[in-house]
Order: sequence, then C-alpha cells, then structure tokens
Amino acid sequence: MNKYKLPVGLRDCFGETAHKKAKLRHYLLSQFEDYGYTSIETPLLEYQKVFDKYNMRQGNLYRVLEPDGEVLVLRPDLTLPIARFMATTNVVIPQKFAYIGDLFKRNKELVGLYNQATQAGVELVGYETNKAELECLCLINRLNRNVLAGKLYVELGHAMLAQKILSLLEEDHDLLESVKQALFTKNIPLYENLIEKYADKKIFNFLKKWPRLFGDLNEVRNMLKNTYIPKEARKAIEEVFSIGELVESLPKQRVTVDFSSPAPQSYYTGLTFKGYLANVSEYVVSGGRYDKLLANFKDKEESAVGMGIELDLLARILVQQNQAESRHRVLIYFNTPQLSQAATIVEQNPDYELCLAATLNNARKVAKLKNARLMILTKRGELLDDFENSFN
Repeated sequence: MNKYKLPVGLRDCFGETAHKKAKLRHYLLSQFEDYGYTSIETPLLEYQKVFDKYNMRQGNLYRVLEPDGEVLVLRPDLTLPIARFMATTNVVIPQKFAYIGDLFKRNKELVGLYNQATQAGVELVGYETNKAELECLCLINRLNRNVLAGKLYVELGHAMLAQKILSLLEEDHDLLESVKQALFTKNIPLYENLIEKYADKKIFNFLKKWPRLFGDLNEVRNMLKNTYIPKEARKAIEEVFSIGELVESLPKQRVTVDFSSPAPQSYYTGLTFKGYLANVSEYVVSGGRYDKLLANFKDKEESAVGMGIELDLLARILVQQNQAESRHRVLIYFNTPQLSQAATIVEQNPDYELCLAATLNNARKVAKLKNARLMILTKRGELLDDFENSFN
C-alpha cells in the first residue's frame, strides 16, 4: 500500500479537469469585475464559533487545536466568514463582494462526495429589494448562455414558506418538525398520514397538494388555483412566481419552482434559487436571501443575498460534455528542424497539437494512450495519416 496516499475524501485535480476549472475561474472573475464586485479572500482557518449556530455538525468539521485551547476549523462554508468579516470591520454598507476559494466539509464515506470543494460566489450586503436576487440570477443566466449552452435551469423556492404554513397549525413542535421532514424527504405515505390530523382545517387542501408543488411556473400556478392559502404564505408564493416570470424572460432561461424542498442553507430567510443540469443530481449553483445572518455576529441586522457556484462539479460536467461532443485530438509528429512549420499548422488548427515523442514508434504509443489521431509531417512538408510507408 502506498504510504503517501491522500486522506479519504480529498483528491488531486489535473489534466483537462484542472484546465476547465482554471478557465471557469478566469471567466467568473471577469464577470464579477463587469458587475462591480469587490474581491475578498478570507482565511482558510476560522474559529469554530463562527459556524456553531448553523447546523455544522461536529463530525463534519476538520478541527485544529490552538496552544491556548481555542478550536480552529478549516472553513466548511464561505458565506459565514464574510459575515464575520463584516461584523469585525468598519466596511461601509452597501457592499458587493466576490470570492473564489476552497471549503472543507466531511461527507459520509462511500457516497461519492469529496470533502474538499472549490466555490466561487458573491455576497450582496445592505440591499433590501429583490433587485439583489435578480442580479444573482442575471449572473447565472450569463453562465448558462456563455458556458453551458443554455442547458441550465433555475429552480426557485422560499426558505420561510414551510415555517409560515406550519406555524399556523399548532404548537406541537415535534409533530410539525416530523411533517416538515417528511415533506422535504418526499416521504409521501408518512406525510399524508401526519397531516390527517388537520383534515378539518381550511388549509388542508393546500397541505394535500404541497408535496407535488414543483415544476414549471404555469403548471404549479394551475395546481394552486382555487386553493386556500393563508395570507402569510401567499405573499412568499407570489414573490417566487413574480421573480420566476422575470427570470424566464431572460435569454435561453428555463425556470421551475419547488415549494416542497428545503433551502440550500439553514440561514436563508427569503427567496432561494438553485441551478441544475439535466441528468446531474447535484446543483451547480445555489443562493438566496439571508437578512438575519449578520445579527448573529453583531447587534444589527442587515439585508443580504448570496450565491455559490460549485467549480469542481462544473468543471467535471464540462469535461464529460466535451468528451461526448468533441472530435479526437490530432497529434503532429515532426522532425526537430521542422518545428516552425509544425507550430504553424498547430496554431491554425485548434484540435491539433505537437507530438513530442522522440521516435515514430513512441509517437504511436502516445497517440494510442490519448486516443488521438496521429499525422506525420513529411520532409516535403505534407501532412499524412500514420501508415507504414507514409513517412519519406
């Protein structure tokens, strides 16, 4: 066994995936600059208390013990360190921050998830209106059009809808928590059994439909026709629909809603959004409003919206798409004195690259390894496919 193997859940990034990830970094940094964001980098290590209130389970954290007994952790989240930064500095509000950095969070073994991830994102602090959410969604739309060929769809929800609905039913916290978990996990038999207790309430018709309230905007609107919705919840639902209609008007942007799923993060307080690709179970981008987050770091609340983009996942998806769609690479085998001519050919053909093998036999091995087509630059300056008698 190799004694230098990596810890479980970590990996090296190399080759085409590393190349795609670097290109994504460059693209996103240019977009953040275009939109007027201020770059921010926070330390990889933070005091554990920064994350204590936000359901960051102890077993999920990588911890380091200071000589004075204080516990540091490798950051498992990139929004909370920025909230800590806002609370401990005199930065003038409003501000728009952008970042790219790594986070570390232990996942269960054998579930196919890595414990290290690179995330790009933005945090808009001090913006009260939903124009902040709309700017995030415009950035997502740009990513969709410029990088993902219009294949990403945005799913909208509301972090407080479940609380607004369930708080109207009764004071039995444990029962309401069971209802919510059954709803979020789509355990329909258990959910339907739990809500039977409320069959005599006016809201029962909504409760019956709730687990299925996801899909296209018009589809879900039609499901809610003639359904009683309490005033407290109707405002949240209408906000989701109105934002959805605006985002759907952006070029090549499909929008869905889901009123029966949890927020991406526990600290969200308003509209939430996720970006999905077909046949990919994880979302590549997520965000939402979290107006109360800063109140946990200082006495004053501040309006805030943020989103994160999963660079590792996005890079792997782009590599897979390229492998499925692109043509084979072409390797050009040449004699050293022909460097200038070979370099010109490669420059004029994006799918071509120089073959650096010392001999033709080695060049054939390299081409086989790369699943590439091998072409030979002859002494007469002709390009020929690799056949035994082609090199003169």
